[in-house]
Amino acid sequence: MIQDFMFTSESVTEGHPDKLCDQISDAVIDHFLSQDPCSRVRAECAVSGAIVFIAARFASTANIDFSRIARKVIMEIGYERPDFNARTCSILTSPQALPVGSYGQFNEQKLTEAQIDTVRVKNQVTVFGYASDQTAELMPLPIALAR
Repeated sequence: MIQDFMFTSESVTEGHPDKLCDQISDAVIDHFLSQDPCSRVRAECAVSGAIVFIAARFASTANIDFSRIARKVIMEIGYERPDFNARTCSILTSPQALPVGSYGQFNEQKLTEAQIDTVRVKNQVTVFGYASDQTAELMPLPIALAR
């Protein structure tokens, strides 16, 4: 594994707009990968007032309905305010499809650690979560410290 890297941690609580945006972006990526495991996708989300904005850049054979995914996430979370809910919020999307042949198709699960270290992600970040025994609440220590 590469030894020189930066690790940061942040924590937002349930109901926070950043958490909602993270969950919508994650759901978009999950839908891409469930249809095309070799998808290359970057998804961002922003919320302001009663507007949800989703921007995605992708190379994939998947067929994604961004608005439906966002409304489902908003409904599952339970936003039912008169000024913001899954039925009445405006959803703006900015999808940018790239040619499918423009990305290397490989299955990360079949790569060795050395091969994974050669994959370049340019200016991207990997977000992950997991349970651990580092704290009493089974959260990784950086998350516990961020809280």
